[in-house]
Amino acid sequence: MRSISRSSRRGQGGIIMVVTLIALAVLLLGGVALMRSSDTSSALAGQIGFRRDLKNQGERAMSMALTSLKSGALSASATRLTNRASSNYSAVQLEANDNGIPKVLLKSDADFKAAGYTINIVDADSSAGNSTSGVKARYVIDRLCLAADTTADASCGKTNVVVSNSGQDHNAQQLSVTFRSTSLVIYRITVRVDGPRGTQAFFQSSVALL
Repeated sequence: MRSISRSSRRGQGGIIMVVTLIALAVLLLGGVALMRSSDTSSALAGQIGFRRDLKNQGERAMSMALTSLKSGALSASATRLTNRASSNYSAVQLEANDNGIPKVLLKSDADFKAAGYTINIVDADSSAGNSTSGVKARYVIDRLCLAADTTADASCGKTNVVVSNSGQDHNAQQLSVTFRSTSLVIYRITVRVDGPRGTQAFFQSSVALL
């Protein structure tokens, strides 16, 4: 029978301890990586949630602007010939930055209001003790014209559309259809949405009206 010396046992114990420490280090690194991955996933989920909320609020503000043009304060073509800051409307094309965003929309809340414009959506009701999402949305509508009180082709950006007129001939037997081209003035709607943690988004659309 072979006997094992004490020095050999100590050597084996040292090797086992080294292997154990290495295994613990690997487990520790794996745990740290898992925690970082979890934090990253949570942050990404939060950002996606913010972006979705900003988009929803932007669509709300865009719908408000379209309603104003179609059936609200700006529905009459004569009304749209002059500036109406109370309706966030400019009859003259606004100065914009390189991305096409009107500069007045980039101003602070105080400067935006000082220009006579309104912040259209403020999701906050602290007086009632409700939690606030911290989301604000504002829009401006500008007519793509160089001057107010005119719809001249040389002054305004326009698009041509073809519309049809239908009717019956004198014998009421045959349907007649005629087509004509109509020139429509282009209006630009730009929406800015401010969200929590300094998030910000812009949305823009163009519509053509008589």
